[in-house]
Amino acid sequence: LCENLSTVDYHPDENWFKLLFMRFPWISGVLTVDDEASILVKLPEAEIKPFKPGPLIEYEGDWNEINLKSFVSYSEFGPEMYLATPFFKDAVFKGLVVVHFDPRILLNFCPDPTKLIIMQPDGGGVWTGAEDLDKEALLKIDWDELLDNKVRGVVSVAGGRYVWLARYVGDTQIVHL
Repeated sequence: LCENLSTVDYHPDENWFKLLFMRFPWISGVLTVDDEASILVKLPEAEIKPFKPGPLIEYEGDWNEINLKSFVSYSEFGPEMYLATPFFKDAVFKGLVVVHFDPRILLNFCPDPTKLIIMQPDGGGVWTGAEDLDKEALLKIDWDELLDNKVRGVVSVAGGRYVWLARYVGDTQIVHL
């Protein structure tokens, strides 16, 4: 998905949106907003979770220097990850293409979701198919220290050992265990 978004530099057409949903059936929706944060296109038009642009709209940096921004929003309906890339017209910033999804949906594409843990260490989100996982113990690990100088390793939590791998999705760090 990140690679697909990184190729957008203009406002996408209808075919681009159709292809996006076909390639990535796990996304919840996509929208485009102009440089004033007004919605231009929103698919699907009606959603359960409200769109909360937060850091995307509040970003005051130069969108010419950003390829992909991201953040996770937490609501009573659960987490929603937002990925945004800028689009331009005549090399002038005109708005954002924003794709969003519930990270828990990715567990449905895992052969054994009880063995996968996805987490956002700095946001407190832990998503897994394992019912007996001690999420609080996992969050108590000093991830800041671990992630300062490593991108992978092994941690012990509540009697279990987990191999972990960290990667950035936009500017949001996600850890897979």
